[in-house]
Amino acid sequence: MFYLLLVFHIGFIWLFPYYLTQDGPSHLYNAEVFKNLIFSDTSKTIYHNYFELNSGLTTNFFSTWIIAFLLTFLPPVVAEKLFLSFLIVAVCLAFRYTVKKLNNPFTGLATICFVLATGFFFHYGFYNFQLALAVFLVAFTWVIKSEFDKNIPNRTTVKIGLISLVIYVLHPFVWVQYIVFLMLYFLVIPKLFLKQNPNNKRFGQLVLWLLPSIILFVINLLLLKNDEGRWIVNKFNTEFLVNLFTSAHLNTFETFEKVILFVLSLGGFLFIIKKSRVIFTQNSKSTRSIIGLLIFNLFLYLFVRDSLFGGAYLTARSSVFILLSLFFIFIVHANKKLQTYISIVLFFSYIFILYQRFNIQNESSKLTEKFVSTSHVLNENSTILFIEKDSQVKSSIRSGYSKKLDLMKHISGYLAVESNIVTLDNYEANTAYFPVKWQKYCNPYINLCDSDSCNLENNWNEINLNQHILTNKCPIDYLLFWGNADHIIKLLNKNDNFEHHLIYSDTLLSAHYFSIEVVDSINR
Repeated sequence: MFYLLLVFHIGFIWLFPYYLTQDGPSHLYNAEVFKNLIFSDTSKTIYHNYFELNSGLTTNFFSTWIIAFLLTFLPPVVAEKLFLSFLIVAVCLAFRYTVKKLNNPFTGLATICFVLATGFFFHYGFYNFQLALAVFLVAFTWVIKSEFDKNIPNRTTVKIGLISLVIYVLHPFVWVQYIVFLMLYFLVIPKLFLKQNPNNKRFGQLVLWLLPSIILFVINLLLLKNDEGRWIVNKFNTEFLVNLFTSAHLNTFETFEKVILFVLSLGGFLFIIKKSRVIFTQNSKSTRSIIGLLIFNLFLYLFVRDSLFGGAYLTARSSVFILLSLFFIFIVHANKKLQTYISIVLFFSYIFILYQRFNIQNESSKLTEKFVSTSHVLNENSTILFIEKDSQVKSSIRSGYSKKLDLMKHISGYLAVESNIVTLDNYEANTAYFPVKWQKYCNPYINLCDSDSCNLENNWNEINLNQHILTNKCPIDYLLFWGNADHIIKLLNKNDNFEHHLIYSDTLLSAHYFSIEVVDSINR
């Protein structure tokens, strides 16, 4: 059943001209920019005029490297689908490896992996988090099944240190989970519950090999601008508790998936309560370490600020590891008959979920294909500013998935990567977390915005187009409006500093392209 579901989920991606994830088009576009910055002649592309490589110690680059490599010999959409397929395979095979080692030889519950492999973070486009999760699962399982005693072999400390470095490079949050697990497994649990004193020399060697990733983590914290606010906040309320027991933060589609998350989450907590005497009285380092990891993530979930260190979605990320901890405990302690029943129910549930997702992805893909087909009106090596305003086009599909998600938010990335143009709503290049960043003098999030939190996709009222056109060295060639742009057009018509010309209009998409010409006000 596991491999059949794996084939179904991978095949599902290839059914559509485009498979939409929220940040996916932006990742694809920036991988194309990254490839051109590395390999292309500066005279052949416009990218060198607008972007530069991020020289900071960013950790969010591995997916960009992989996609950029694929783009050297594959068309953009094919490269993206191949990478998405790889992500699903990586997470699911890693999870199956964990299930097999924890519950040898029964692997029926490996089908749980699709909750994580094709869930919220997959469709949000958090690719590096998904990659890190796969490596964490393998590393976690290897440590537990090796059953190291207090005398950790020297080679093992080296391997653990190197693995920690890999996980850190992939994603710092997952790295924190790995470090916490190692401390629980090798130090806290043996000392507090098993009355064992660790071998100080071996433990010191382990810490020594973990030191490179720890140093990088500390440096990254110092370099990142921490937004105002306390680290510890009280999120403990009824809504958060309900979301905790239903895994609502991980809901992707407003469909049957909600039911699956609810049953798995609440069932996991109820199982622990029912089996608490057996679970908590076992002198097992692995079980107690998993419980420790669960408690750590419950603390993050309830009391740590969601946007810590300029990031976001800490609550949802901790929800992933809460679910994982529940799964691991259930896999170890549930009887095989119950696991078999659950695996059968999950198999048919996933088939139904794919059926429900089909219409959403099909409609999204058709709209995206129509959107990209308008590239014929754009010249290569030009720049576009894409603005969405009160779009009714997406309403039919928007109700099908979580309010936290907008699968078509960054589809201008598809248009840009197909046409070799610069799209100014490139949010990634405005952060310190990705390999590509804006040249300072060309950053539209500075030059176009009257506030620090300007969202170029839909906050037209915060965009100072007049100032940008008159003062910026990086001109805008086209404005692209998706939605009802009548009132915006009226504002443009009143402006004497530049002229615009409607060159394309499609009533289906309510899209308008404008050619911008700066007018010399002195010679008028």
